[in-house]
Amino acid sequence: MSLTRPRLVQAGTGAVGRILHDKLADVISVTDFGAVGDGVTDDSAAIQAAINTGKVVYIPDGTYAFATGLTNPDLVPIYGPGKLKFTGSGENAITFGNTSTFHLNDTTMPSNIWLERSTTDWTDQFSGIVLDNAFEMSLTVHIDGFYHGLKLRGTSSGCNYNKIFIDSIEQCQSNIVLHASTSGNVNQSTFIGGRINNDSSTSSANDIYGVEMINDSGNKINGHQFINTSIELNNVGAGTTSCFHGSGTETAIADRNLVTGLRMENTDYLLSGKGLQNNTIITTYDDSALSTETDIINGDDAASDRILSDNEIKLARGNMFSDSAYEIVNIGRQSIVHNEDGGSNEYVSAPACGAVWDESAYTWLRRCRGVVEHDSFQLGTNADVLGVLFDVSEVAEDHLRKMSIKIHAAATGGRLAAVCFDASFALLSTEADCSLGYYAAGEYYRSGSDITIESSETTVTFSSNVKYVFLGVTNGTAAADIMHMSYHALGQSDIKIVYDSDLYDDISQANTGGANLHPCFASDFPRSEVIPETPNAGNSYPDGLFCKNDTVVEAGSASSKYIINGWIYDAGTTTWYESRTLTGN
Repeated sequence: MSLTRPRLVQAGTGAVGRILHDKLADVISVTDFGAVGDGVTDDSAAIQAAINTGKVVYIPDGTYAFATGLTNPDLVPIYGPGKLKFTGSGENAITFGNTSTFHLNDTTMPSNIWLERSTTDWTDQFSGIVLDNAFEMSLTVHIDGFYHGLKLRGTSSGCNYNKIFIDSIEQCQSNIVLHASTSGNVNQSTFIGGRINNDSSTSSANDIYGVEMINDSGNKINGHQFINTSIELNNVGAGTTSCFHGSGTETAIADRNLVTGLRMENTDYLLSGKGLQNNTIITTYDDSALSTETDIINGDDAASDRILSDNEIKLARGNMFSDSAYEIVNIGRQSIVHNEDGGSNEYVSAPACGAVWDESAYTWLRRCRGVVEHDSFQLGTNADVLGVLFDVSEVAEDHLRKMSIKIHAAATGGRLAAVCFDASFALLSTEADCSLGYYAAGEYYRSGSDITIESSETTVTFSSNVKYVFLGVTNGTAAADIMHMSYHALGQSDIKIVYDSDLYDDISQANTGGANLHPCFASDFPRSEVIPETPNAGNSYPDGLFCKNDTVVEAGSASSKYIINGWIYDAGTTTWYESRTLTGN
């Protein structure tokens, strides 16, 4: 008598019979090893045993509690409708790969994991899911309640070329972490869709991050894409919230990352920390969270020349203040904010370390002090005016000739001021030419009340006689100490910043009625002029003047190569200092 092993023939033309045992072995279920899935029983051993087979692991419907962290060194795909609930502590919940060498995913089968903690716990400083030195993984995640939600970590090798589909990552202190550790790197992964969220009940003294980039290796985190992701971070506690945060032992943390279609809601800052450089962020939605430029950029250390520099940020709305305005220039922060208004791309902010968009030349005019020694500019006498020269000569008569200025930090006593000129740069001193209040005899128009820190924006209207206006801040009852100010044009797009140093020269002392005009980019702020000449130590130049390098070549050693954008003149030491940008090579 012979026994025949059961065979199964799949329905459909051309199907062949297979031994039932072989058929069932195609996919391993955690229940094959005794997992219960009742949300209470510890299924750690059963789930780990299923992973250890090296075959695709299926999680049936149910909630599978596990108290011991799971390790998956060979990147075995895990999928199914079931939920995993971590009840342990003191270790990462699920780890793909390991810290000793890189692991190349050798299957097109994606993993799909729902992972939650039994209770949200940020004191247990471990992660929900960790990808250690993983290459080319495809992973869909829902993660809830961990200190670090999803962590991609490169240690001895790298964690690169992964594709992450975000269902949701919720209630984590750092929801996504990219960590270049020891000699490792973390590059070229793609994050698609979904929601990163801390709900309105969140109350923590700790800062909360949508994406935290940590560089402890010297290899900058680069090449990542975030596509159509919503970051909604609430915190009613003392801590702040930020979409993207840079940290780590290195100075330069991350560069050349691309964020498109970002929805940012209820979050304090777009960028924070340090060392995020040359990244591009394009938003599709912003709300009152982006009410000021200080809400966009929040650097850890105002004395660093690489806090958050040379980033391009394009906001979905025309500006952060009014739907009928667009930003012209923003002084004192260290990244570019490039706004769109009705599809017309105009000027960007001109922060302490960054660039300005020249529409006519269709190029960026770069400016960057080598070292920003101070983060404020203090005025000396009541005749001093710190500001920017604008050309309003092309503003049509029927347009609203209005500009808005916001002072984001000033000692009580500073006042708004404007110096107005006609087409020949003759001083205009009729009170009807400017709405600031009154004309200070022989000097400038000036507001009648002092400015306070974080004052609301003030709108200034100019008559059609005014063709050029130097708009800024002067002293009032006390000296003004300016850290950050921004300008907007209301109702039209013809106001331009004057970059030409010759035009500044045309406004001589004889034409300012005794006022001492200081371009915002002098002294502690870079100047706006970009001059084509080569620095000459034998001549005297204004402090902070930037000289553009017309012959840019890469220099330096491997991993720290740079280009010289130009030179900054320090009048105090009569020395030209190089303005460098790291290339990442």
